[in-house]
Amino acid sequence: MVQDDDEQADDDDDDVPITAVEAREALERLIKDPTFTATDRNRRFLRYVVEETLMGRGSTIKAYSIATEVFGRDTSFDPSADPIVRIEATRLRGCLEQYYRRREVDAAIQIAIPKGRYVPIFSRAAAGHRSLVDTSGEPRQGVKSRLIPNAVAGINVRRISIVVALLFAAFVANYLAWPRSPAAAISTKPSVRLVVDMPGDDDRNALSTRDRLTVALSRFQTLRLIQEDATTLDSVEYGRSAASEEYRIHLKLVTHKSGQGVWWQLVNVASGEVVDSDFAGTGGGENALSDSTIGAVANQIAGLSGAIVADQLTRELKAPTLGYGCVLRSGVALRHSGVIDPQAIRQCLDETLQLTPNDPDAMSMLALWKLGLDRHDVQRATAADTLAIARRATTLAPTSDRAALALMLARFWNGQIEAAFVAGRRAMELNPHNSFVAAKLGAILFVSGREREGMNYIRLAESQSGEANPEVPFVKALDFYRNQRFAEALHCLEEMDDPYLFAYGFLRYATLGQLGRVDDVEYLLQRRGTRREELERIFYSAMVREQIARPIVEDLRAGLVKAGWTIPEVK
Repeated sequence: MVQDDDEQADDDDDDVPITAVEAREALERLIKDPTFTATDRNRRFLRYVVEETLMGRGSTIKAYSIATEVFGRDTSFDPSADPIVRIEATRLRGCLEQYYRRREVDAAIQIAIPKGRYVPIFSRAAAGHRSLVDTSGEPRQGVKSRLIPNAVAGINVRRISIVVALLFAAFVANYLAWPRSPAAAISTKPSVRLVVDMPGDDDRNALSTRDRLTVALSRFQTLRLIQEDATTLDSVEYGRSAASEEYRIHLKLVTHKSGQGVWWQLVNVASGEVVDSDFAGTGGGENALSDSTIGAVANQIAGLSGAIVADQLTRELKAPTLGYGCVLRSGVALRHSGVIDPQAIRQCLDETLQLTPNDPDAMSMLALWKLGLDRHDVQRATAADTLAIARRATTLAPTSDRAALALMLARFWNGQIEAAFVAGRRAMELNPHNSFVAAKLGAILFVSGREREGMNYIRLAESQSGEANPEVPFVKALDFYRNQRFAEALHCLEEMDDPYLFAYGFLRYATLGQLGRVDDVEYLLQRRGTRREELERIFYSAMVREQIARPIVEDLRAGLVKAGWTIPEVK
């Protein structure tokens, strides 16, 4: 049978070898495409296996190397006991298949991970066969990798080294001969002035409110409070410094029959724009605002979800800076996955610390970022690396609640539970109005068995900023579950906007099991591409890794058994 010209051309194209340069370009297009639905962790998984293959080390790609190099498992990792690599490989295959099904002719080179192996194959998409993988994630029959194997093996390394040396010498000469380009902008914390509009008949009460709110605001690491007659001077020690945004907070004390309230307005001094305003009141009496009201106002203005941070982020996302701007973006990336490229965050933190090596804010955020990168799978190896960073941050800034928070989480994931509680309580002493710290501390206390103390911090966080922190609805759901109020537990879980907490899935499946909604459990498992048998197998090891107390584990197991799971009871 004779093929027509078009068919022959397609076959010829498919036989053209794929170079390492083409493979890397295809990988970068895939990784950066927002329609590729793989998680950040599985994007790192894909990048790792592709780079190892391109470097000629495909034969060394095993579950063990992926687990230790990508997923942060320690050297004791046993693939027969922990199926994390198989689970994530299945998810990655599904994401690749879904992605290429949607793509048109622009996906000329496609990447597939064959079942039973982790070495990727690279193929050119032929006309009429745009997807090179079938619905099972397997390469279509007859498709083989067109990657040129070990393309650099035959190149004279000595000759390359000579050329590289000459190019480097030329670069240095050129660098020294020409003026340096302006350094990246380094932003600082915004300066804030607090102005109280006196009511006239009770100046003393207004001054007291101003003083209490000043103390509350000064505890936050998101601003610099300055005196009314002070001037600000931004540091220009490291290249071009971005001007610090300056705000003015206007306060007005309002007295009414049922109590008092405070009206506030945040103004951007440079533009004259009213950034935000609000009113907080209390019925607690005529003489003074309650501590909870002062804390709520401080969070509305200076908290991580407050008006100043929101206004700063609007500018920062348009024109990113190093320094404090990088710290802000890092916080957003930690709380909301997929908003900001994690590689860009890590790069800006590294560059900030190169320019300002003793910046405790950047140091603390680097520790938090390393701990939170995998979100629901923090490992001991990663936590151990952050402990020294967090300790140095607390040494440089002993009054920083952010540094104390980083130390708390680093200690917790290193198994230093009691020491973690000490650091967390210290963070709350430094800033009793920081709902983010209260939520984190409440969560680790609760899951570790200190349920009453944990709930106290969760209620405090909720009173200060509602359910802005995901730990609040999660711990409330867990508390409802522990008290057999399963419908209320499910409501809390369904209201969570960003359910990244590792135990979230187990708690939701167990809650549905307690409610007799077994079909809903199976539906959720299918939608997430998760096999029940795998979760059954890792249940106890996951609970140990997450430091969850035994009574909570047994309660979760009971719900999962009612959902039809097979999890043996541990005596």
